[in-house]
Amino acid sequence: TAIKEAGEEANVPMELAANLKPAGSVSFFHGSDRGIHPNTEFVFDLELPESFVPHNNDGEVSGWQLVPVDQIVEVICSKDFKITSSPVVMDWLIRRGIVTVDNEPDLPEVVELLHLPLHNFYR
Repeated sequence: TAIKEAGEEANVPMELAANLKPAGSVSFFHGSDRGIHPNTEFVFDLELPESFVPHNNDGEVSGWQLVPVDQIVEVICSKDFKITSSPVVMDWLIRRGIVTVDNEPDLPEVVELLHLPLHNFYR
């Protein structure tokens, strides 16, 4: 579940994780050594106190970094950022009004690409 994942990935206490808010999903294709794979990630929002410091519990996260919002796009486009996390971050930037048609003229296409109906590829 999302609450369990929050605990494993960032050591979010159960009482904080209980405030997770469903925020939809993003879908994308991911390439690996084994080929191209469809992936749908269910997205949740969680506002955390400024004093919260995440810690990984299961070894699946290589690290956490607090980044000013105006630098997020640069960070998620870097080679060091996990490519499968980028769609989730882009979705958040769009939902928060940080990425708009004013600063991304191709926004409608970006939104469509974040919400591919992958199930239609398997009919």
